[in-house]
Amino acid sequence: CQNYGDILCELAHAKGKAVHMAALLGGTNAAGALTVLKDCTNYGNFSVSDKASRQGDYYVGGVAGYLNAGVEELKNLTNLGCGELLGAGNAHEYRVGGVSGSLNSASDNLVNGSKDDASKGCIYICSGEPKSDNIYLAGIAYASTADVSNAKNYGKLTIDGHSVNIYLAGICASNASANFYSCENHGTLHYNPKTSAATNIGGILAQAYVASDSTNNEAFTFKNCKNRGNIIYNIAANTTLSGVRVIGGIYGYGNLKNNLIDVTIEDCESSGIMSVTDAAKK
Repeated sequence: CQNYGDILCELAHAKGKAVHMAALLGGTNAAGALTVLKDCTNYGNFSVSDKASRQGDYYVGGVAGYLNAGVEELKNLTNLGCGELLGAGNAHEYRVGGVSGSLNSASDNLVNGSKDDASKGCIYICSGEPKSDNIYLAGIAYASTADVSNAKNYGKLTIDGHSVNIYLAGICASNASANFYSCENHGTLHYNPKTSAATNIGGILAQAYVASDSTNNEAFTFKNCKNRGNIIYNIAANTTLSGVRVIGGIYGYGNLKNNLIDVTIEDCESSGIMSVTDAAKK
């Protein structure tokens, strides 16, 4: 399956409603149904323009938007389009991936962008005021609840504007119960905050997550993963910042609820440049 057309979504009166948008599959949430998504490529660009402050969530991806249940196979999916999300502010969350807004089953060979053309797979998010609660942006998916293998991001990912928390990564912005095998990020990760609380950036994963009510120990593994993309964090003068700011070449931050996260990093490397420029008032 292939898509060559551009997709434009302009919202003016959608307060409180979630947006699931993608070139090939907007979303699936049907437990018991079996969805196979494989050998698909998106060539079209996608954009969301929010004209009014709202409270809903965005699930946006080049191939799929919202994958929550009923997915049996995710394999050989490629996004070559570029994405742009321009918000008036006060969205609850942006959950954006180059390939999919979310992943809920094991995936293999998901690719955002092209190693031969740096203009492919680029994604830009700009959130206005009042600030959004959270912005999640990654080359492959906002989050995964299952193992990710052989994923590659080549696209430049940029976040500008206002947010309570941001999660920016080459492969996944957040995860739960997912391991990463032979994944690579080659794209630049660029963050230009206006206001922000917590900042979490990772070449492969920004945040490992465990639910606040969990009593089980979670173990996450990164094996044979590589980050070769640059991480650029520009804090302009008069920027309002609070909370922690965590940056990692492979892995950013563990949401350590009750200290229930064990992380193994094996045979991984990070060779991208990390640049932090802080001109904000102290």
